[in-house]
Formats: sequence, structure tokens, C-alpha cells
Amino acid sequence: MTYLPLLLFIFILGYLTLSYFLMNSNLPKLKWLKISAAYPVGLGVCSIILYGCYIVSPQNAKLLCILIPHLWIGLLILIGIQNRSGKGTGHLSLFTTKDLKSVLSQKLRQAISKENFLKNKFVFIMTVISLCLFIYSLIIFINMSLRAIVPIIHGGWDARFIWHVKAKFLFRDVLLWKNLYSPLISWTHPDYPLLLPGAIAWGWNWLGQELFAWPGALSMTFLACMVIALLWHFSAIGALWAGLMAACVLINNHYLLFWTYEQYADIPLALFILLATVFALQTLRHKSFHAAALTGLFCGYSLWTKLEGLFFTTFMFSLLLVYLWRDSSIDKKMKIKYLLCFIAAAAIPVAAFLFQKLLFAPSGDYWGSGRSLQDYSQAIFNFHRIRVVIMVFLMYLFRAPSWNGFWIFFVIAIVYRRFFLKQDSPLKFGWFPLILTLLMCVGYGFVLLISPFNLMMQIDTALQRLILHASMPAIIFMFESLRPSVEIKR
Repeated sequence: MTYLPLLLFIFILGYLTLSYFLMNSNLPKLKWLKISAAYPVGLGVCSIILYGCYIVSPQNAKLLCILIPHLWIGLLILIGIQNRSGKGTGHLSLFTTKDLKSVLSQKLRQAISKENFLKNKFVFIMTVISLCLFIYSLIIFINMSLRAIVPIIHGGWDARFIWHVKAKFLFRDVLLWKNLYSPLISWTHPDYPLLLPGAIAWGWNWLGQELFAWPGALSMTFLACMVIALLWHFSAIGALWAGLMAACVLINNHYLLFWTYEQYADIPLALFILLATVFALQTLRHKSFHAAALTGLFCGYSLWTKLEGLFFTTFMFSLLLVYLWRDSSIDKKMKIKYLLCFIAAAAIPVAAFLFQKLLFAPSGDYWGSGRSLQDYSQAIFNFHRIRVVIMVFLMYLFRAPSWNGFWIFFVIAIVYRRFFLKQDSPLKFGWFPLILTLLMCVGYGFVLLISPFNLMMQIDTALQRLILHASMPAIIFMFESLRPSVEIKR
């Protein structure tokens, strides 16, 4: 349990950073928002700081990558103290135990009040039922986790021979760290992004040792953040029960749990996709520059996690551009500002990815593979490959027992939203996550078509993970569509 203080430090770093960034924000339930996003924000900051220190001063990288986050936390605490004493102009909130008790007691009084119960009988009953189901699912999940993660505490094949190998190069010898790009270890894919290896190595630096349990703790915390993010999003739209049900679906998904135990980078990528989708909706619904920036940040993090993030970031930016441009309630200058906020927040992780790709790892399986346009066109228009991809894709979507009817439920949500759900103004832009889901499926199908590897060998594990990524915006769409129409609670 020596990594628990480390997890707490990362959380504090992310929480205070978000508190400073979200001063005067109009987003709903700010404190719970910061709790849900604090850990991934803090971890991404630490990973990028470590990589920057290795680029600028490798001899002093280990000291600098630990010192800079501590100094940043100290500065934010001073700003918070200054604001609380009335000397500052903004409002940097330091979340205290007193604040937590106050919020919980207020919500409890509201929930059990007779007036509230009589007014919202359905919501109250659904919340109680979904809470019971969530607690039951959580108990089963914890029991399964304790039994499953111990035998594979070092992770699966990709974790041991790709992500952990890169982390060990970043931790063991600061002068030889660039050897992680060596073609002699080509199985590690030298051009793969480094958010997860950087986070693992940064944690080892903080702990002063290669604690073998740290990567596993990271992976489990990513999953916990997904659950908290769902609860925050649905409570912000007045449907906490839907968030609890969505969380039940999430933690009962075999594939998600399997890749969590295996400690693959697909778990943090799925988290960043989920958070970016949630904040994109907040951008459109609340016209928030802060949400636009957080959308860009998590898109940038997704790109700095896996190459699939390049597709996701492109789709997300394109969708936001189309939706904002079609929104007649926003003038042209404001639309440009929203997009600039997105670009500015994504700039640093995207720059880290491009710096690595262009300077250290120009070759790769896709970008820099040396294949010609003719080779790509032949792969794209190979109808046999197209047929195989579509057939296997549909088999996993609707026949794989591990999804437990997830994608059938998704189709039902589409039909219900189109023909039965009233279009209530507080939750417009509800089709956004659906379109994003479909774009991701098409994009990943395209990736499989141009893959340099044997299709039948790769399609099994690759398609499982790709569907997992696409399920993040899908789960938002489903439970937003199937909830009863309610007003947004602030």
C-alpha cells in the first residue's frame, strides 16, 4: 500500500490544477466535476513533465520531474489561501472535509424530504433501485478483482513487453532513456506514445523504486475514474439513477475488466475518450470555454496514450466544429474562441506526440511505414478484407456474450430517441455521442483494413479493444436517451 500516498498526491495535483483553471466557471456541480477529472489531469501533467525534463535536461530529469509538481502544488495552495482570505480576485476552491459533509448532508436532506419524494416518486424509486444494483455490482467487482489481478500482477503481454519496458527505460538510466526508440526492440513499437509509460516511470521516481504493484494500481484507478465521471455527468443533468445504472453496465463488462487486469493502455484511453465526450457535451450545452479546453486536453491525452487517439481527436474536433458552426445562438467570434480553447489545451500533449514521432521514431506500423499510396488504396478497396471486418465486427457487437446485449440496447436507444423521446431544450445535442460512436467504428474499421499485420491474427484482440473505446460515447448516448425528461440540476 506504499503507493496510496502517491495516488493522493496525484489527485491533489489534479484537483488544485482544475480548481485554478475552473475559477468562475458556469459548469454544473463543479466540486464533483473536479473530483472525477482530478486524477487523470494530475497523471497526465506528471507524465508530460517527466518527458519534458528528459528532453531538456536528462541528467537532472529525475529530480526536476518530482520537484516541479511539488512546486506547482505549493503555488496553487498559496493562491487558494490568498483567495480565501479575501485578497484574491478569483475563487480557487480547496475541497475540505467540511465542504464534503455539507454537500452530502444537503443532498441527503433533499432526497428524504417528503415534498421532494412526492414530487419525484419515479426518480426517487429509480435512484434507490439503481443504488442497490450498483452496490451489489461493486461488491461482485471487488471480489472478482482481488481474485483476478493477483495471478497477473505484472500485467499481460503488451503491458510487460511494451508499456513496462518503455517505463523501465525512462526510470533506470537517465542517460540511456532514448534506447526505448531502438529498432533492436522493435516489438515494443518505438513510435507508440508515452503517457502510460511516463506515468509509471514518474510514480517509480516518486517512490524511489520499481514497485511492481504500481502499474496495477494505476489501471484500477483509471477504471474507478470512469465510474466517477459517469456519476458526475448524469447527476449534472438530474439523472443520478441513470449514472448508477451506466456504472453497473461498465463494471460488469468483461472486456473492460480483462484489459484492466492486463494493464493495457486501452483503459486510460477509454477514460480520456469518456471524459472528452462528456466535456464536449458540456461545451455545447453550457457554452463553456472551460469545457471546450478540457475537451481539447483529454483529446490531447488520448493521442499521447495510443495512436488511436489521433482518429478520436480528429473526429471530436470535426464534430465540435460542425455543431458550433450550425449553432445560430453563438456569434462567429465566440465560435472561434471555443475552437481556440480546444486547440490551446490539446497543444502540449499533441506537441509531445509530434516531437517524439518526427525526431525519435519517424518509422512505424502506419505513419512512416514506407508503404505507397497504391499499397494503401489496394488495402482499402480489398473487398474480401472489408467483408471479413464487417462480419467479425457485427459478430462482436451483437453475439459476443461478454457484451451482454450492450449494442442491442444501443440500437433500442436510437429508436426510442428518434420516435418517442420529447426534444427537451436542456439536453439538446443528444445525437452528438451517437455520431461520435459511429465515426469511431468507421475509423477503426479503416485502421483494420490498412493494418500491415495478418488480419485474422490481429482482428480478435484488436477489435475487442476498439469496440471498448467506441462504447464510451455509446454509453452516454444510451442512458441520456432512455432517462425520463428532467430539468438540469445545478
